[in-house]
Order: sequence, then structure tokens, then C-alpha cells
Amino acid sequence: MTDKTKRILKKIGIALFVTYIFILCFSVAVSTKFNSAPDEAMKYDVCKYVCDNLKLPHGGDESIREKSYGISYAFTPILAYMFSALFMRITMLFTQNEFALVAAARMISVVCIVRICNNEY
Repeated sequence: MTDKTKRILKKIGIALFVTYIFILCFSVAVSTKFNSAPDEAMKYDVCKYVCDNLKLPHGGDESIREKSYGISYAFTPILAYMFSALFMRITMLFTQNEFALVAAARMISVVCIVRICNNEY
């Protein structure tokens, strides 16, 4: 087997592995119930705010502050929420289904996981 053939087979193997990781993460993202993680609702509130208002929220804003904890995820780094809001806006072009928007907000995590797996090889 030549070196060229080995490189091609390695690239095919990596592509298959990354595709498998994408399918696995995507299926988990669309099959998991909303708020099955303890803080998903708080994160989703920030994504929804950015999606609806097209601006960044202030952490003290009452509409996104969790009443029981008295805090907001808007005080945390917000770049991932901005990308989630972008995915949500794209999804809103096709549907207004609330769970579709939740799944779209989760897609940034899927993309990041696949990107990390791809960088490892």
C-alpha cells in the first residue's frame, strides 16, 4: 500500500468518524426533552432574548433573570448564545415550532463538538 493510498484511507476514516459524531450529537440534540439539563432554561432565555430583540441583554434584565436563583446567564460570556440565536433566526424562516427553536439553539454545541473532533486528527 502506497503512502498516498494510506493518506486517502486515513482521510476517509476521519470523515466517517466525524460524520458519525455529527449524527450522534444531532440525534441527542433533537431527541432530548427541553430543560433536561438543570440550566438549559436559563441559557435558552438568553438565546431567545437575543433572537427576538436582536441585541445583547443586560444580566439584570428581569425578563431573563431566573427568579429562584436571582441571577442570569447574560452575565456570562455570550458568544455561543449569539450563534445559537443566529441558528434560531434561520429556523424561524421555516417554522415557529418551539421545540425546533430549542433544537436550533442546541446546534452550536453540535457544531463545536464536531469541530473539536475534526481538529484532533
